[in-house]
Amino acid sequence: MDFKKVLEYGSIPLPKVLEMLLKLCKSVLGSEVEIEFAVNLNSAKKSSIIGKLQEKAVFNLVQVRSAVDFNFGTEIKLSGFSSDSILFHSETALGHGIIQGITDVVFIREDRFDLSKSQDARTEISKVNQSLRKQGDSMILIGPGRWGSSDPWLGIPVYWGDINSAQCIVETPVKARPIDPSEGSHFFQNLTSLRVGYVTMSPNEAEAIDWNWLMERKTIFEGDYVMHKRLNESIEIRIDGRTGKCVVLKEIKK
Repeated sequence: MDFKKVLEYGSIPLPKVLEMLLKLCKSVLGSEVEIEFAVNLNSAKKSSIIGKLQEKAVFNLVQVRSAVDFNFGTEIKLSGFSSDSILFHSETALGHGIIQGITDVVFIREDRFDLSKSQDARTEISKVNQSLRKQGDSMILIGPGRWGSSDPWLGIPVYWGDINSAQCIVETPVKARPIDPSEGSHFFQNLTSLRVGYVTMSPNEAEAIDWNWLMERKTIFEGDYVMHKRLNESIEIRIDGRTGKCVVLKEIKK
């Protein structure tokens, strides 16, 4: 099978349509784009004038997303830091680069939380997110299970609008049951186009999070299950997309 009839002989003006559409989408999104489309070649209508079938192809635009070009040639330093300067690290992360300027950490209090309270936790997270959006601030979001899962027994069923101030999202294990990580599948388009980091932690890595240091920071919001802490200086998130590893450093003085 080939598309010679379409591409070489021009049975339908597909190349011209795609060229026009790519330019239009690029002008709207401000970057190169990837698109998914479908063409129905079998759509036909009977002409009342000439009394025969006239085939009319129907073009359907399925999806548009930014085509993000991560510069994987850039080396990201992940080692050589003192243990006291590390908030946490992980061997499984998506993204590439150094994320700076984040002074807000929002996380689930796992000592108070179980998956039966997922919907309540979502409400609290959305409230914190709205406040951060109004202030123009970003957060790192930490919580158990699969973020964005439609099943509240697998994770907190947030929509992107509930967490869209996050510049880094972290999935920690659920202690009560083993749950396969989502690795960002629910928000993949947003993660890639907005360059949001996504981190998955093993049980050992999650236990190594410096919760004591974090709990000593200033509390902005404390709900039944969600806590919002604000730091004096920004943290630094370092993700190497070549190895899939990351390290998050504590307050970095400007």
